[in-house]
Amino acid sequence: MRLSWIPTDALRYYLAMKIIRTNAAVAALTAAALAGCSSPLQVITETEFAASLGVDLSMMEVLPNGVYFPGRGQGTGPQLVYDSEIIYDFTGWLADGTQWDSQIGVSTVFIEREFGAIPGFNPGILGMNEGGTRLLVIPPEQAYGDRERRSAAGVTIPPGSILVMEVMLTRVSLPDPAP
Repeated sequence: MRLSWIPTDALRYYLAMKIIRTNAAVAALTAAALAGCSSPLQVITETEFAASLGVDLSMMEVLPNGVYFPGRGQGTGPQLVYDSEIIYDFTGWLADGTQWDSQIGVSTVFIEREFGAIPGFNPGILGMNEGGTRLLVIPPEQAYGDRERRSAAGVTIPPGSILVMEVMLTRVSLPDPAP
């Protein structure tokens, strides 16, 4: 639809000003949002972990997704594979030693795609045996990223945090073999 009653130059000026005001508003909102983001993502190799956590990166393997783990306490029961029904206990800490949660008897089906809110958890426990314990050091990109979270225990996990989790597999029920 052409607005023939408005001179072309005036219409161009009006539209240009509208675009400039819109872009300025978007820029102002973006700047305001970024101003609150003073916390960059922590880097595992540059982080000093609380001594109480027992994290020694030089003694750990690192997965392609950046999750670190030692082979500590492998267990003697069935090995965890996808589609296993599992029960596990875990305790989670921030790098400074602050405990953010601890749960006993978490029951789930271990599936290939990510489940839960921590993408690095599945790859970190794959291959464990029933009865085994594993300490995971999960980078922010495989945890909550740049989002602040409140744990089930009510502890605030700051944006960009590395998560340290000790996981114990108490039961692994292997899937039925395919017919």
